Amino acid sequence: MILAFDIGNSNVVMGAFDSGRLLHSWRLHSDSDGSLDEYLMRVRNLLAAGGFHPGQFQGAVQGSVVPKLSLVFEGLIQQLIGRAPLIVRHDLDLGIRIATDAPEQVGQDRIANAVAAYLEYGTALVVIDCGTATKLEVVTEDGDFLGGIICPGLGISAEALFSRAAQLHQVNLELPEKVIGRNTAASIQSGLFHGHAAMITALLDRIREELLATSSSEPKIIATGGLITRLIPVLPKLIHRDDLTLHGLSRIHLRNVKSPKAD
Repeated sequence: MILAFDIGNSNVVMGAFDSGRLLHSWRLHSDSDGSLDEYLMRVRNLLAAGGFHPGQFQGAVQGSVVPKLSLVFEGLIQQLIGRAPLIVRHDLDLGIRIATDAPEQVGQDRIANAVAAYLEYGTALVVIDCGTATKLEVVTEDGDFLGGIICPGLGISAEALFSRAAQLHQVNLELPEKVIGRNTAASIQSGLFHGHAAMITALLDRIREELLATSSSEPKIIATGGLITRLIPVLPKLIHRDDLTLHGLSRIHLRNVKSPKAD
């Protein structure tokens, strides 16, 4: 078995995999000031609560968008299982080609999402990941990762609105029943949800136009991320995949590391 760590700005998501099959996943709040010892205790407790112990794991893989936590978790994993994690890079055997202008700048989470989606569906696709940022990743039918789009996420858009507009008070992040808000709270909710969905829909249309200018393959739309379930009702038809990033990390580990025998 291996452990996969998806280290994000809002959460650290951890998964236990056996030969590519996700057995269990956990979510921890990200705290860039958290110490190695603090995180190690939390991870040990989560594993124990799920019926696992560190000695069961023969490897680990890590993808991170938080440099400070990257170092913390590299040390944590070394202490936890006695082996250094595989760190996602653009030049690993990915099953796709990173065909951007600067492959070394592509985020590890973006690579993992593209790998998971393309290796499962094997066709042109767009991955929507709604988390702290909303990201759209584009892969061609030949497996070329062309790049994508990075936008402020739903949550931080709301935070910016409430912090900068003195007369607008914080509302629950819930999809309103109608687009036209009949009160201030509903109007804010509509702007946040329907506005974000309209942005994603328009971007998908533009991506589709660019792809179909050079290919006849209609792209599949794959969606993941902690906030995507709140947006699905107002988005075009798509395939929702929980834990897509974790699955991509596991796939990358399978392609690049021959797991040793259990101790």
